[in-house]
Amino acid sequence: MLPLEEELADSQVRRFGKAQILIAEDDPTIAQDLKYKIESLDYEVAGITHSGEQAVVLAQSLRPDLVLMDIQLAGEMDGIQAAEQIRTLRVPLIYVSGYCDSPVLQRAQLTEPYGYVLKPYRTDDLRISVEMSLQRHRAEQEREQLLKRFQDVLPALKR
Repeated sequence: MLPLEEELADSQVRRFGKAQILIAEDDPTIAQDLKYKIESLDYEVAGITHSGEQAVVLAQSLRPDLVLMDIQLAGEMDGIQAAEQIRTLRVPLIYVSGYCDSPVLQRAQLTEPYGYVLKPYRTDDLRISVEMSLQRHRAEQEREQLLKRFQDVLPALKR
């Protein structure tokens, strides 16, 4: 199989399977509610953690399709600090938080999240944000694959 075919096969397996979502939430009740709502929307929960440090470790090892991240987490690292590290993995992230003050939002914006859902959240708000984020990420990946293909083919065309 050619490398591009392997890439496409991998992306199609993920695309047509259930999306894997990692939940980082320090409140066990809210974490379980998010899990229930995510599963009721026909997604799979890849894992749940209450700390920023563990969210980074799980994102690295599980490579979820999306992370739902609270801002206030247990441990030394808050959700925004964890998101900064997860961003390097190119995993899309949505904040699910009760914070809506300007300094927190400004910090969160720097991590380039795919969305921000305020608590208390409605299932529809969560569904829309997850669906739009997953679609945006897929479109970005497809554009990158096409660009890479074009860059690989371009030297041959110049001959």
